[in-house]
Amino acid sequence: MSLLEEVYPAPVKERLVVFVIDTNEKIDGYTMGITKILLEDSVRTINQIMSNCYDDVRIKLAVLQYGGCSWVTSENEPINVEEFFLSDYSEHDMKGLGQALSELNQKLDRKGFMKTGVVWHPPIIIFIGSGHTNENLDKEIYELKNNNWYKHSIKIGVMTDIQSNTTLFERLTGNVEAVFNITEMKTLHTLLNRIFFDYTS
Repeated sequence: MSLLEEVYPAPVKERLVVFVIDTNEKIDGYTMGITKILLEDSVRTINQIMSNCYDDVRIKLAVLQYGGCSWVTSENEPINVEEFFLSDYSEHDMKGLGQALSELNQKLDRKGFMKTGVVWHPPIIIFIGSGHTNENLDKEIYELKNNNWYKHSIKIGVMTDIQSNTTLFERLTGNVEAVFNITEMKTLHTLLNRIFFDYTS
């Protein structure tokens, strides 16, 4: 066997980025619009960062909306980040966050999105929303925090309502310093650049 036959390309690692976004109908139109802008701009920024900097890491994207709990992207598998296009943006009532957290818990599994045979970086999970809910989420948050993929993930909460209580996103991220009120796109860009530079390289 020649030396050339023994040379193999380095395996491409994958990183799952999940956006969990608030689309309930009881938030005002301005806040709903901010949520959509933050999602689209975040995906665009991630795509730019990865295309310019990293050849050995492939980003996989999944977007889950609540209430109503439905995947904006495919419910069967995450998509490549460059394939994302937000063609539908449904509004629902305030129910569904608990269901969404349970759905996220199921997908963060080898039988879900984290397929075997792939070298995975810890996921990045970004919650975008007003922070309002009427649900008791103790059970869902407890189960999610016992999921090893979630436990070791990078979790960010992005508040679209600067007047809202941050308690919900603090519980989901486990860190008050990981919850932000975003009022300028520049702040979000800086945050995303830091995350992907520090944790994907």
